[in-house]
Amino acid sequence: SVSIVAQRFRQCKLLLDETDWVTVGSTSSPTNVNSCGLLAYISFASSATRPDVEQAAATLLNLPILTSGLWGD
Repeated sequence: SVSIVAQRFRQCKLLLDETDWVTVGSTSSPTNVNSCGLLAYISFASSATRPDVEQAAATLLNLPILTSGLWGD
């Protein structure tokens, strides 16, 4: 099986390679509406098949994440 957790953000800090950090988004203004992103955590079980992976990708790519204004409207 495949599990997906998608999270929208204005700013995030990610740990890479257990030593390097990367910051995504605006650090100067947490209310900057032009800075946003989508972080997806995807877990594939050893029993996941190619169709399972393709369905997970299609689901992630077709999420209704676009808003016409501020997040949450």
